[in-house]
Amino acid sequence: IDDCFRADTILGKIRFKTPPARTSVMTVEHVDAIRQAAHATGFPSVALATVLQFELTMRQKDVVGEWEPCTNKDNGGITYKDTRWVNGLVWTDIDDHFVLRKKHTKTGFEVEHDLKLHPALLEEIERVPADKRVGPMIISEATGVPYKARKFTERWRKVANAAGIPKTIWNMDARAGAITEAYD
Repeated sequence: IDDCFRADTILGKIRFKTPPARTSVMTVEHVDAIRQAAHATGFPSVALATVLQFELTMRQKDVVGEWEPCTNKDNGGITYKDTRWVNGLVWTDIDDHFVLRKKHTKTGFEVEHDLKLHPALLEEIERVPADKRVGPMIISEATGVPYKARKFTERWRKVANAAGIPKTIWNMDARAGAITEAYD
C-alpha cells in the first residue's frame, strides 16, 4: 500500500531525543508510609503490590499483571471484553516453603525469591486470609478482579498522596529504590 510505504519512509527519517533517565527512587520509608496509608484508606492491594515490587525488585506489570487483547476466550484465564489478564503474580507462584518463582516479562528470566528473607512482605501476606490466597495476588478492592489498565497506577498515586509521598516519586520507582537499597 503506497501510503504505508510513504509513512514508513517519513517515520524512518525522524529521530526523537531520548528523555533523561529518572533519578527518583523510592525508599523503605516511602514503602512503609504507603503500606500504612493503603491500609488506612482500605486498599491493602496497594500495600501488597508496593512491598512486592520494592522487596523483590519487580516491575509493576510482573506484580499487578496487564490486560492483553485476546481473540479466543475459550482458552481460559481471566477475561474482560476482548482482553485477557496475563503476567501478574498468582498465589500459586509461592510454594509451601515460601519461595516465589516467576518469569520476568521483560527479560524472560526465571527468578526465585525466598520470601522468608523479607519480613515486611510476610506481614502483608499474613494480612490476606488463607481462603483468599487464590488466583491473582493483586485484586482491585472495587471490582474483585485484577486492576484494569491504568487503574492501579491511579489508585497507587491516591494512596501515595495520602501518605505524603512527593509527586516526583512514582510507583515504578519502587524497583529502582530496591536496587539502590541493595547497592547501599
